[in-house]
Amino acid sequence: MRCACEAKVEIRASSVDEMRRHGEALFRAHFEEIATNQDSTTLDPDWRHYELIEQAGLIFTLAAWHVQPFGALEPDKLCGYSANLLIPEHLHYKALRYVSNDVLYVHPDYRGGSVAGRLMRATRDAARARGAKRLCWHAKKGTALDAILGKRETCIVQDIIYSEIL
Repeated sequence: MRCACEAKVEIRASSVDEMRRHGEALFRAHFEEIATNQDSTTLDPDWRHYELIEQAGLIFTLAAWHVQPFGALEPDKLCGYSANLLIPEHLHYKALRYVSNDVLYVHPDYRGGSVAGRLMRATRDAARARGAKRLCWHAKKGTALDAILGKRETCIVQDIIYSEIL
């Protein structure tokens, strides 16, 4: 069978409710692949707060959907996502409207094609459409996303965030 990354995938806006209903298996795969400190952290999205943030217009989510049958794969399968927080005014730079990417993930079966790049371009376009002047991506050190962002001329390391277990 050919790689699932060759399947027809559509990138479209998604609601928090749609992600909650269709994303559980993908969220689990994402967590198991890259979450640090899994022994002391559990995957437990706070859907109520996500919905409140969505109602306030401060989050947008893009989803990658496998949309046509492909080999043994059935259509309408969620295969990637990008959830993003809109920050209308930076606390230190009041005139700066920016977007902070909360999570970006593409299932391993869909990597190697154009899905991740299309999802990232769609995220940038959606951020610009919302008036953002900056997009902050969060990547774990040593991941594929870290490698991709490190090669982009338009991306710079602005902050380093250290996590301390208390």
